Amino acid sequence: MTEQTRQSFVRRMFNGFNSVYSVPILAFILALVVRLAAIPVSLIQLNPYATSDAIGFANAASLIAQRTRAGQSPFSLSDYSLTYEIWGSFLSPFWQLPGPSEIYAHVFVAVLGSIAVYNVAVIAQHYHSPQAGLFAGLPLSFYPTIVMTHAALVREAAVLFGITSAARFLLAAPPQLEDRYTGTLVLTCLGFATVLRPENAPLYAGAIGVGLFLWILTSDLIYRIPVLLTSIPVGIFFAVRYINSAMNYVLSIRDRRGRGRTAYLIDVPIEEFLDLIAFSWIGALYFLYTPFIWMIELPRDFIVGTEAIISIFYTIAAIVGLPLAVQRYPIRTVTLVIAFLVGIVFYGFGTANVGTAARHRPMFLWVVFVFGGISIAHKHCSI
Repeated sequence: MTEQTRQSFVRRMFNGFNSVYSVPILAFILALVVRLAAIPVSLIQLNPYATSDAIGFANAASLIAQRTRAGQSPFSLSDYSLTYEIWGSFLSPFWQLPGPSEIYAHVFVAVLGSIAVYNVAVIAQHYHSPQAGLFAGLPLSFYPTIVMTHAALVREAAVLFGITSAARFLLAAPPQLEDRYTGTLVLTCLGFATVLRPENAPLYAGAIGVGLFLWILTSDLIYRIPVLLTSIPVGIFFAVRYINSAMNYVLSIRDRRGRGRTAYLIDVPIEEFLDLIAFSWIGALYFLYTPFIWMIELPRDFIVGTEAIISIFYTIAAIVGLPLAVQRYPIRTVTLVIAFLVGIVFYGFGTANVGTAARHRPMFLWVVFVFGGISIAHKHCSI
């Protein structure tokens, strides 16, 4: 098949498909089918993400539901932390329903994860084309680690839903949505994600701050200069004031997570600010792309390693696709990239084993998939 014939085939395929369904809806359906199919594996606890925390969340949700029915305060559970109470409260309504409550809750989580895939496909399609949306959504739909976390009663699907929903309303809001409602929806979605994972609050606040700064910098507002002259020293003050406490907090998390079979880089000394700078890019790479080949010991490591290799290829493609995105939406894209870089450095410091990295990195990998999908679609499926 010649290049011209192949592109003609792709063009006809997408034109025919778009006349019936949209690519984001296709991505949602594919993601949901895969996640629903994985739920039985979680119910019999063969899914490694369906043990430990997932069991605790289910038990907390059941206890909150029981207390609510009895007219008691549903919170301040003596056997559970605030994290269990918060996510358990979101799951508890399913324990008020007749029938298999745990199955209902699993389906709810799977739907949230599938909506996150839909959001990513919408963003990539808005940036470039339906093909870009499809390529951006595929990894999120089928990566086994992502599917398994979205088929268990852990928070990952809900957090990803909140982040990608906020990004969708900010980057690719529906045309019928009035601008005055967009900011409210963005803040609501980020608030939902923050309640479930509070440690991300500084990342969201920083991303909003960078976006506002860039918007003011490129606008013709009469108060632009005073705002810029004020915001720069204020930003520097807060960075200097809180950098040490922030890093001590992150490194304390790292110490707690630096154990187990898949722990990595636990003996690297990080004591001074220069150590943090030198380690930042290394920690970010390990966070995004482990396990590397030399770290693979068991068959399940090979599955996660295969995902990492695909993510590396998407990252290379994203570097090519990024200028296309910047050209169309410069301020939004630069803000998204800065938030991504700060986020992976932050989690690179605070993550010290492959299992934790695999659970948390989809919060940032979706950005790679968007720009990588744009690059792949632009090169191979241009219509």
